[in-house]
Amino acid sequence: MKKAVVFVFIVFLVQGIGFAQEIVTRTITSKLIGSTKDKYIDSLLIALSREKEDISKVNTLIKLGYEYSYFLNKNDSIPLFYLKQGISIAQKINYKKGEADCYGSIGLIYDAKSNWNLALENRLNKLKLEREIDDKKRIIKTYSDIGNNYNNMANYDKALEMYFASLKIRQQLGDKKSIAECYGNIAMVYGNKQNTPKQLANYLSAQKIYNDIGDENGIADTESKLAEIYTNEENYNKALEIYLAKLKIYKERGDKIYPGLCSSIGIVYMYSKNYDKAIEYLITSVKMAEESGDKWSAAETYNNIGVNYAEKHDYDKALENYFSALQMQIELGNKSMTASVYNNIGALYTDGKNDYEKAIANYSAARKIYEEMNDNIGLARSFNNFGRVYLKQNKTKEAKEQSLLCLKMAKELGSNWYIRESYQHIAKCDSALSDWKGAYEYHKLYKEFNDSIDNVESIRKTAEMSSKYESDKKES
Repeated sequence: MKKAVVFVFIVFLVQGIGFAQEIVTRTITSKLIGSTKDKYIDSLLIALSREKEDISKVNTLIKLGYEYSYFLNKNDSIPLFYLKQGISIAQKINYKKGEADCYGSIGLIYDAKSNWNLALENRLNKLKLEREIDDKKRIIKTYSDIGNNYNNMANYDKALEMYFASLKIRQQLGDKKSIAECYGNIAMVYGNKQNTPKQLANYLSAQKIYNDIGDENGIADTESKLAEIYTNEENYNKALEIYLAKLKIYKERGDKIYPGLCSSIGIVYMYSKNYDKAIEYLITSVKMAEESGDKWSAAETYNNIGVNYAEKHDYDKALENYFSALQMQIELGNKSMTASVYNNIGALYTDGKNDYEKAIANYSAARKIYEEMNDNIGLARSFNNFGRVYLKQNKTKEAKEQSLLCLKMAKELGSNWYIRESYQHIAKCDSALSDWKGAYEYHKLYKEFNDSIDNVESIRKTAEMSSKYESDKKES
């Protein structure tokens, strides 16, 4: 959703950093990068050919790694070549700061490819070096970056461990804005853990600091997060109140309105089942994104437009938008979102068009990506999807096999939603196989688990109302 470029490295190995390397890299660069950047990269390559193995050379290699990774984001062999050479020289001259920067840049490259394991490996190396030189300002950022990796890997407890470690040092340094940002990260993870009270508490802590220091961007961002919480809690009126008030302020000020705001309003309308209003705002959002060249936002919004048309049972319009989203996500190299779109297309063919072969083809494409990424949450989703489509095809044994795999992985991950789905699907499979005892046992487990989830949800909402009541009492 880019043409591959073939690189020849034999010349590098034979002649090292010099004229021959410059010819190869400049040939590639001139085709892909504008003249201004050409000149800058030219200057770096010339400097590289003249520098000794010292701090300056390491820093030049880091700059080259950045330039090539930014402009050749799908062809990472060149930036990795420079950065690994930077590590080698930094280790020889004991330049730990430079070595750490190389690892950090490599982490960014793997982030862009959603390869969280390799990103994490490089960031842990970076953190080790920063601890050795006791650079607290760098350490707090690396802790947060590692937290981001763990969060993307759905290892939320480790993510929190990293964010809290970062928060402790930030509080020691007294950087209020930095502290607020860290509260926001912690809130995000609690949201992923479905712990709404702690999510809300941390966003409110962040909001208080942003208000104290008068950070308008921070206030606006936190308000958006609070609106997301209200959306998740199905308090759609409260969420719309925040978003529409923000949109009104932007219009009155003549400020630039970003696609994300219109997209968020569209999503709230979608959840409240006002699909026509949702599509109206989402189409506005995607037009703004395309006009500004924001392919990431456009790709996500095309997907959401597809979801709304699917809910309206306008399957052809839904597919049209899903395919637009899919093409853009592939071009962007966003594997996680590419898999999500394949799943949405598969679900439409499963439940809407009853074209099970096409459903399986799309689910298979998603599974392949999840396997490449070692994404266990994604694989649980994949097992669940295959279980559903096989059940619709009356391939009951295959459906049960997939549902059992989903159940096993869901238990390992602690994913309550997929555990519940698996129990329900296995009960249906056993019933179709005339295994009445198994059907009864799994339906019983499904019912008990469903009631347990509902009970936890009820307790959570009661705790939130109690917390709000206590807060209102204090204010009065």
